[in-house]
Amino acid sequence: MSLEALSQALASEEPEERRRAVAALALRGGEEAIELFVRALGDGDWRVRKEASALSVRVTPRASLLVRLAQSLDDKTNIGLRNAAVEALVNIGPDAVSSVLGALDALDADARKLAVEVLAGVPDPRGVARLIEALADPDANVVLAAAEALGRAGLATERTREDATAALLSHLESEDLALAHAVLDALVRLDANLPSSRLLPLAERPLMKRATLSAAAKAKDEAALAFLVNAVVETPGAREAILALAGWLRELTPDSAFVVAAGAMIRRAPAVHEALRKTASESSEAELAEGALVALGAARDPTDVPGIVHALEGEGPSSGALRALELFGPEVALSLATLLDVAAPALRVTLLELIVALATELDARALRAVRETLSDASAEVVAAAANVLGSFGDERDLGRLVALTAHGDGRIAEAASSSLTSLAARHRATARALLAALDPTAEHAAAGAAIVAAMTRVGSGSEQPPVAELMAFGERALRSADPRARRLAVEALAESGAEEAPERIAVALADEEQEVRLAAVRALGRVGAESILRGIVVASTDEETVSSALRALASASLPAALELAEAHLGTAPPALASTAVEIFALATGEARTRGLLLALGHRDRDVVTLALSELAGSLTPELVGKVAPCLAHPAWEVRRLASEIFAELRIDAARALLRDRFEVEREPEVRAALAEALSLRPPRFEGG
Repeated sequence: MSLEALSQALASEEPEERRRAVAALALRGGEEAIELFVRALGDGDWRVRKEASALSVRVTPRASLLVRLAQSLDDKTNIGLRNAAVEALVNIGPDAVSSVLGALDALDADARKLAVEVLAGVPDPRGVARLIEALADPDANVVLAAAEALGRAGLATERTREDATAALLSHLESEDLALAHAVLDALVRLDANLPSSRLLPLAERPLMKRATLSAAAKAKDEAALAFLVNAVVETPGAREAILALAGWLRELTPDSAFVVAAGAMIRRAPAVHEALRKTASESSEAELAEGALVALGAARDPTDVPGIVHALEGEGPSSGALRALELFGPEVALSLATLLDVAAPALRVTLLELIVALATELDARALRAVRETLSDASAEVVAAAANVLGSFGDERDLGRLVALTAHGDGRIAEAASSSLTSLAARHRATARALLAALDPTAEHAAAGAAIVAAMTRVGSGSEQPPVAELMAFGERALRSADPRARRLAVEALAESGAEEAPERIAVALADEEQEVRLAAVRALGRVGAESILRGIVVASTDEETVSSALRALASASLPAALELAEAHLGTAPPALASTAVEIFALATGEARTRGLLLALGHRDRDVVTLALSELAGSLTPELVGKVAPCLAHPAWEVRRLASEIFAELRIDAARALLRDRFEVEREPEVRAALAEALSLRPPRFEGG
């Protein structure tokens, strides 16, 4: 279309026709087209303005467009144009900063505020420096906007974050209440370290208490901690106090001095403790109730455990309740165990899993409660109880686990076999006596194989059966009707260290069950059976088997695995190609780089993403050009990752490629990554 036709289209009464004209203008370029494009930015229909703002990154010559956009900030009649110009400048990104800075001094207060919004949307060290200067602007609205904008200064560089923090701190006690509030909010977003001596007095100012409470966790000292705890019972501010306190506690380990101090403060203040209980159980605001639960965890009062556990009974486990139990520490295990007999089946499973995760040991009362659940009607509960006994049981539990290995429910049998291996390693004498009574081909073959696996792992000792005896049991277990017994036998043979182990394990490669065959493949890697594994990789037509064999071969001989994996980097099915990438990631030097670069040509997005992630830490200026095609990959996820990786390089060649891609990228998430990448600190290498 000619410029005249486009001009007529922009005058059409139909918004859709005007929108299409904008798209054509963006492709046409030229000085006259820019004037029409700016006209479109002031269109009366928001859809036309939005289209023009989005397409501004394609308009050429850019320098001329930037001049007109900066001038549009000062338009006194068309508010839509001014707002669209802000959006367009932000979309253009770092190139827009110079134009805005050049025009700023000539703008009136309203336009300067809009310019501040542009600088806020494009993290750039030059813009941050000007925003700091704007804190001294004669117009209060500009100052307020600058303070809010500086909360994003950390997106530019670490240095700009530090500069912004220092500048904002000088205005923290401003007499202008709105400014003080904005400054405090910006400092929180910058993750600034706010000393209590300056922060806490702000709570005495009108309307500042809630903001001060929200920021108090940033002080990270006991004065701020006490301030938050005490405010739990104050109005206004209880909500902010609980949320800030919980946010702080979520960041800490259970043994942190601050967790201990918070718990002591809560226990010494009955009113605070009761307020937290009431909030946790009655608040209709999920976030607030979760926060109260976290604070109760720091208090470590056993009487709170039932209430915390009750919060686990919803559709999804309460993150606040889980964090609360973590903060309790190992001593919470007994309280959890005592609730097993009254909890619903699904909750009993959760409690048993938490006992395994949190406890360091269990006393007799807790073990008794766990053992009672072995007769539960729920298979999930019994399996979870078996896992607890594997971690904390005593020698008397070996027999219980042996019986469960023959259970008809595979979940129970599998959990019992795994736990039996763990428990047998700790009680070898009793386990050896049990082994002598077990038939490797009969009902409890899996139990025997589990014990053999444990025995072969723990090394020599007076309670250790001879290797030949263990090998004999393992070989016989390979003929068991129970596939779990055969799998465990394979693992035991691999752990035996016997010279003939590879040959015995290879028998299981013909097993009728895939899980046994794969176990054999993995075991062959542990015993270094390179030649057998080579044969599997070359001859097998099963994708999962080949993948397992490649991983196992890497354990036996990485050079051999690299040799065979290379053939799977380009066109193999995605899962197999991903395995090949994993193999090359284990290598070093040129071989590693060559293989990972080959994988970048795979058709599957996930394979390319995996290879790119592995390359990220070893990219040099010389490799930038070879990885550059990823910036134009069909999958936006790959383009975004490549943008993030190139940003970390901070070399001239990478920045040039990022800038070129920014010109044509349309996917919002990738554009955001590119904008952030281009705003980062100066290049680390020169001329790269």
